[in-house]
Amino acid sequence: MKLFHSILFRGVSFYLLAFILFIILYFRLLTEEPTSFILFVSFGLFGLFLVVYILMRFKISARKATRQLNHFLPENVVDQLSKKNLSELELIYEQSQALKQNLSLPTDRLEDQVQQLDNILSYITAGLIATDRKGQIILANSPVESLLDVDIQSISCYNLLELLNLSDQYSFHQLVVEQPVISIPNPSEDREGEWLEVRFTNMRDGSGILSGMVALLRDTTFEVRIEKKRQLFLSNVSHELRTPLTVISSYLESLDDGAINDPELARTFIKTSIEESNRLIRMVNELLEISRINREDFQEKKEIVNLQNFMDYHIGRLQQVLHNDPVYSKRGFRIVTDFPNEEVWVEMETDKAGQVVDNLVTNALKYSPNGGTIRIGMKIEGDLQDKIHLWISDEGLGIPKKELPKIFDRFYRVDASRNSKIPGTGLGLSLVQDIIELHNGRIYAESDGVSGTTIHMLLPYDHHLMDDIDNDF
Repeated sequence: MKLFHSILFRGVSFYLLAFILFIILYFRLLTEEPTSFILFVSFGLFGLFLVVYILMRFKISARKATRQLNHFLPENVVDQLSKKNLSELELIYEQSQALKQNLSLPTDRLEDQVQQLDNILSYITAGLIATDRKGQIILANSPVESLLDVDIQSISCYNLLELLNLSDQYSFHQLVVEQPVISIPNPSEDREGEWLEVRFTNMRDGSGILSGMVALLRDTTFEVRIEKKRQLFLSNVSHELRTPLTVISSYLESLDDGAINDPELARTFIKTSIEESNRLIRMVNELLEISRINREDFQEKKEIVNLQNFMDYHIGRLQQVLHNDPVYSKRGFRIVTDFPNEEVWVEMETDKAGQVVDNLVTNALKYSPNGGTIRIGMKIEGDLQDKIHLWISDEGLGIPKKELPKIFDRFYRVDASRNSKIPGTGLGLSLVQDIIELHNGRIYAESDGVSGTTIHMLLPYDHHLMDDIDNDF
């Protein structure tokens, strides 16, 4: 059956049919001239030979093409096509259709994989830049756009070294050889003060030949700032601990060298040493307290208290100190309160909250002039009446506005020349801030820089707190 479907059989059959039909139509004319008939038959046979030759050449070429196409098709498809009675052209057509169908599946899978890769790259929070073997950027994910403030569509116009401003420090060859991990300032002019960690890795093809490089960018601004704060903290701790120890050590050496024989001088040295020792103890205690509050496993022990009564208790205790202490009693301080008439119940750590009141009122007393008034107020605020606003103000030296954001930093003291005679560790306000934040609150300072400072505290307030407790019982 395959013989009847071959292109050779069909071609020869068509030629012979056309030849016979021509003889029938022109039989009378051909038989009148025997020479013409012989010549016509000769040309016919030559034409038949030529048709057979051409079709045989075509058939051989078609078979070669068929064999080549079979290499790209699954065996089951080849077997199915071989069982069909198809001409060479029909077979090539069917093979092409089957090949197209088989290739469309990997193409679809490839497109899916490309889409998945794009999705993965877009969801990676770190910036990723890929280059060719000359350092020209060929690919970048969307975080690069936000990290470097560049248009992701035109990033292929950049060279990696130029984009990261590394041309003066590295050549592309150095990056390939060293594959460093470096920390650099963000090259974007709009992101001054921000830092990036860049990790370079080589890309190689299957034969191990370098095909490009990948740069992974991560915003480390927060980490760099924390590290700077840590270094500053350690420096400050070392300085603040060394100062009282140096004073104590020098006075003890002086006493040992003979100053102990001068009663008045010895008494001064001993008194100063005791004061510096107490200062050292306070500093260590405050550092331990700050460290304890900032520990991840810190356990809160909150109680529900009447805030007015709580404040009255601590202020009354401080007023008693003012009255009995010989130093404070001579300075004539006054404490004035402004509290609401209705009861305000809150949930808080009473020990820590007591430290806040003590530290802030003590600070206000230290910086206020003789006869100064300390004002302590409280009121409910917010559109939903969901915030408690507490404030403590003094009539002291004031704080320059540019210094206000820094006063809660550890060991920070405003203008040492003005405060050199006022004792302090520089940790009190930092501890207060940690305690306020422990209660999900916010603290800030207000001053005109000339006279007086007010410390404001905003704490969350639930005016249904006591109703919920009553319902529980």
